[in-house]
Amino acid sequence: MQRLVRSPQSSAAPQPEDPSGSAGPICTLYVTRAVIKSDQDSGATHDRWLKLRLLLGESVLILNRSARGQWEGRGHVKFTSGNGRLSIGHFYGSTVAEIGYINVGAGIQAQYVGPEKHQYRFDSKVTRVSPGPVLEISCDLYMSLPAGTQYPIERRQAAAVEANISLLLSLYALKGGVAFDRYNKSHNLSDINQAVSAYSDALNVTPTGHPSLNTRRGDLGLALFARFEHTGKLDDLRGAISTFESAIRTISTTDQKTLALHHALGTAYTFLCRATGQGEFADRSIEILEKTVQLSLNPKCSGLTLAYRTLGVALTVRFEAGRKIGDLEKAVEVFETGIKAADEDDSILVDLHLDFGNPLSLLYEQTGDVTFLDKSLEVRKKGIDLASPGHHALRHGYANLGHGYYTRFKRTAKPQDIEDAVSALKMAITGTPEGHATLPHFLSLLANALHARFTHFKDVKDINEAVSLHQRSVELSPPDLSTHLSVINQDLGTSLLARFGYAGDIRDVERAIIALQKAIDACPPGHMHLPSIYNNLGIALSTRFQRTAELQFADRAIEAQRKAISLAPLNATYQRLPSFYNDLGSTLIMRFERTEDREDLTQAITAFQKAVELSPVGHAWLPGWYASLADALATRSQHGGGIVDIDEAIRTHEKVVELTRAKGVNPFSRYIQGGDLRMDRYRLSKDEQDLTHAVASYQEALKLIPEGYSYRPVLHTLYASALIQQFSLTETQAHFDSAVEHYQLAALSTGCSPLARFHAGREWARCAVAADRPEAMDAFQICVDLLPLAAGLDKTLDRRHHTLKRISDLSREAAAYALFRGEPKTAVEWLEASRCLVWGQLNNLRTPLDELREYNQELADRFATVSTKLEKSGTRKGPYDTGASDVDMKTTISLQQEAVLHVELAAEYDALLKTIRAIPRFDRFLKAPSFNSLVERLPKSGYIVLVNVCSNHCDAICLSPGITDPLHVRLPEFSYDKAVEIRKRLQEVVNSFGMRMRGDSPVKEERKKRALGPFRRKKPVEDQKGGHVPAVLRGLWLHVAKPIIDALALKSSVSQKNRIWWCLTGPLAFLPIHAAGIYTSTAEENVAISDFVVSSYIPTLTSLAKASLAPRRSASGTRPLNQFLLVNQPETNGLCPLPGAVKEVNSVTKTLDGRSIPHVTLSASAATVNTTLSRLKTHNWLHFACHAYQDVTNPLNSGFVLNDGKLILSEITKLGMGDAEFAYLSACQTSTGDEQLSEEAVHLAAGMLAAGFKGVVATMWSIRDQDAPEMAKDFYGYLLSQSKTGIDSSLAAHALDYAVRRRRKNLKMSDLDFLAWVPYVHFGA
Repeated sequence: MQRLVRSPQSSAAPQPEDPSGSAGPICTLYVTRAVIKSDQDSGATHDRWLKLRLLLGESVLILNRSARGQWEGRGHVKFTSGNGRLSIGHFYGSTVAEIGYINVGAGIQAQYVGPEKHQYRFDSKVTRVSPGPVLEISCDLYMSLPAGTQYPIERRQAAAVEANISLLLSLYALKGGVAFDRYNKSHNLSDINQAVSAYSDALNVTPTGHPSLNTRRGDLGLALFARFEHTGKLDDLRGAISTFESAIRTISTTDQKTLALHHALGTAYTFLCRATGQGEFADRSIEILEKTVQLSLNPKCSGLTLAYRTLGVALTVRFEAGRKIGDLEKAVEVFETGIKAADEDDSILVDLHLDFGNPLSLLYEQTGDVTFLDKSLEVRKKGIDLASPGHHALRHGYANLGHGYYTRFKRTAKPQDIEDAVSALKMAITGTPEGHATLPHFLSLLANALHARFTHFKDVKDINEAVSLHQRSVELSPPDLSTHLSVINQDLGTSLLARFGYAGDIRDVERAIIALQKAIDACPPGHMHLPSIYNNLGIALSTRFQRTAELQFADRAIEAQRKAISLAPLNATYQRLPSFYNDLGSTLIMRFERTEDREDLTQAITAFQKAVELSPVGHAWLPGWYASLADALATRSQHGGGIVDIDEAIRTHEKVVELTRAKGVNPFSRYIQGGDLRMDRYRLSKDEQDLTHAVASYQEALKLIPEGYSYRPVLHTLYASALIQQFSLTETQAHFDSAVEHYQLAALSTGCSPLARFHAGREWARCAVAADRPEAMDAFQICVDLLPLAAGLDKTLDRRHHTLKRISDLSREAAAYALFRGEPKTAVEWLEASRCLVWGQLNNLRTPLDELREYNQELADRFATVSTKLEKSGTRKGPYDTGASDVDMKTTISLQQEAVLHVELAAEYDALLKTIRAIPRFDRFLKAPSFNSLVERLPKSGYIVLVNVCSNHCDAICLSPGITDPLHVRLPEFSYDKAVEIRKRLQEVVNSFGMRMRGDSPVKEERKKRALGPFRRKKPVEDQKGGHVPAVLRGLWLHVAKPIIDALALKSSVSQKNRIWWCLTGPLAFLPIHAAGIYTSTAEENVAISDFVVSSYIPTLTSLAKASLAPRRSASGTRPLNQFLLVNQPETNGLCPLPGAVKEVNSVTKTLDGRSIPHVTLSASAATVNTTLSRLKTHNWLHFACHAYQDVTNPLNSGFVLNDGKLILSEITKLGMGDAEFAYLSACQTSTGDEQLSEEAVHLAAGMLAAGFKGVVATMWSIRDQDAPEMAKDFYGYLLSQSKTGIDSSLAAHALDYAVRRRRKNLKMSDLDFLAWVPYVHFGA
């Protein structure tokens, strides 16, 4: 970086000015008391000193020893403009030895070495330092004016010395000059602050037209500029420009002072352009500095070489802002001219050489001509060689030299270059004082070099240090330096991405995204760095997509990478353009693998080919471009390209091998790709040689990939898969054993995503099952443990559900194997631990902490705080969830900051869990419960039946009160495929009547159904033997319900029926097991499950335990028990009217009034979303009579349609109503779930349980408006009549059973009649 040089007039401390030209005394100081004290021990040599001499100007004060180690004196002293120093000496015999001096006007505080080699400290700034004891001096100095009146020398007294203004100006100037000189030696911020203050005082008291006015402006401008260099605060830089321009406007002559001011002003504008990225400041700078060059040609002026140097710097900076390569070419010409014009002993030669390297380096970046880069290193090294130790430009020289080596390393990959880069950059930082404005930039350069060294050698210490240095650089940077902040935030983002690639911590990706978003926000339009920042943001977003599969991140990544290409210079030699095309191609390939849009694949291949085409021969990254192209060709081979494409891919890969071998490097990635390509060709050709080659390549890669590298577990999985293929051909047991070993290594590893480990663990389990190995149980246990991590709290709720869609069926597979091994208790534990994970996480975040709070209040409070914040973060909107592309960057940054906070909260939550579980009595805190602890918390009466539907068989696990061992009931006549078939048949029937089946996409429905949209009647399914619905219910009875009833030895009963809670899995969760039975027109033949038990559904055993144990009263005391809220919405815009909703609510209110149950009704326009949410907080019974809907793309967006919008499930679950009692959801689809999330029970009924309600009545599909009032009337009538006091929600299941039986009596045997009562279900306790 260029350093501003003070003008010759300001190079030393200013002397007092004497306008009269008199050489006599112009100031008399009276020292009222001068004291020197010694802290030395007795017996010291200076105890023999009887007197000390204090020299001020022409006067000497004699200080007599007044006590041991103390001397005092007072008197008048005089000084003239030619002698303005304070000297300290002592008498020893006949010898007077001077100790040292300081300039008048400085605060006295200095350290000097006396004749006895002792150290003395004065109340002054340090000018010389040497070890030894301390001596102190204090002086009270007053100024005596000719009139004889005494005034302190302070700014507030300036008005009293109008008659001696020149004297006062001289004193302020002296004080500023001394402070400035001290700063140039010490670089202490306090010194330059004192200089600015003194020069400001001098300028403030200088009258308009005074001959020293421009000198004062120049001095203040230089001091402000120096402080800007130290702190980076733009206010100082703008202040310096203002003072310089004020001075220049009043100058009409051309002399050395004029030249110095022009030089200073031009240089200040150069710095303002660099700080803000605004090219107009560079234009102004160049205009001024070109004039400076012309002024310097005047024989009476000096400084021509300095003018060339500053003009060359300005041209370089203008290129950075405007990217016109002509500026670089002209800058090179200017520097060369300046070097030729300089004498051999010209001190400016150092700066000329060091700054000359910058345009040369930029020319390399623009043209790819490595000779420019080599020459830039050459001139920078010469500049450093020319500099004397301590030269002001050395730190910048080392910084630029190190950056040059770093740049060449990126081109050549020669290890010595990156070592030289790190060494030079450390030298630059060592020479930079703490707090200096250049320190953040130097830290960032060193971090970049360490990042590059990590990329080459894979030493994790380098990337960790790089991230730390970048973070420190950002923290130290002033907020108003937009361009600088843009660059260092970009560097921080890329280092975080590199660390993620090694360690796999998703927090690094989130932090990288926000750093790069901030970089774009801070970067001025048109700046040279903007294309790279957009490209790196694209890489970060695509990395996020690769980890989480959120398609919107791939879309935005491609958008950013295309923007980078569009902003890049049009010349074909722009060095970064090949990498832009390569990165765009990589993201297009990732999106293609998700969407299978053929156009993405075609564009990706084109982008990779462009990257190769634009790369100069010998470029370090060219092997990477070929590798990307090979991968893309292999992908096309799997989608129609066939053997031709895979052969071309392998030939392209051979170029990678050739190029890397020529450079003497042996990257593990080369062997991984070789293995992948051979495996791809083996799948097409079945050539065993390809398979053998693939296995060998993966083996070699495993030898080379570092331990702890995040891709290592994936490589274990790839190798294991290849070995399994070999085993299938050779049946060599060693191949199988090795495959199992590597699947296990991948599953048990750390550092990669839990999802990758899960997939490896599942393959491990399946191999172990196939080989009948007992370790299969261990493998399944690992998978069960990894499931909640794969859908962890660091994700939003909808992202957790998206992840679980692909893997949640593991619960059924694992439970089936546990049952096969005769371990039903383990099967129960696994089902409980791996199902309804999101609801379980929500429940854990709301867990009571009373016991923990008694043990450790602070720990419990922090855990509660983090849990609350995590629950809120789970429903946040992501930075790209809106789908709009015109969201401003500041809004996007704000949303990304929420994402970063979210993942950091999740990490803190995990850390707190570990801390709590380390306490012996809390070692099981929030862990998946054991079978015994589950059973202990279940109701003491009734039965719980878990039905597990797997690929080829079905099992029930029955838990009975008082029996500790679960009963395993095999259901050989039922299977996963049968459940799917039955569901499909029932779906056809339901849809034929315009109703909706659980898990379907929305369809148009009958006008008088509580459904979304107008009715479009479908042709009913052909009736057979009374209808399809009875046939479905008959199958469920014979193949599922009856075997369970028989195994439990239950008897039919009219009045004393047992409760049974169904916990169903897979497609069975969408079937009405509660209505299973044989229904005919002949009563004697009829049998139904409702003859034996009263059915309820539960998502998990834990949800039942929680609801059963919760007190059925107001726990908080903040609201009365049995406070009803009824909501009805008979008319909704765009939806069919529900006249029965009003009738239904009126019927319920009349029933409640009969028992004096308090209630509030929100109807029509009063039933708004906010009002309903507010009332929900104060009411523990809820009745909805309105439209509802199921959002299968985002289940938590399901909800109720009210007057002004949708009351969605995610908002209800936020309430956490611990005192909630019961919810009656008289609406459509309220227990509808997502068939892809059958294990998660993502429907409104389960959501109400999660929100805190103990029980819920819901519907499986659409209900008829005319049926709902009668059902509700019978339900509440029974409930109130059977409750001993008030209304007892524990009787709700019996009340629904009663209401359904009442409806059945009045209906016939058609499908439509069955659909009038079958949809009603009870959830909870």
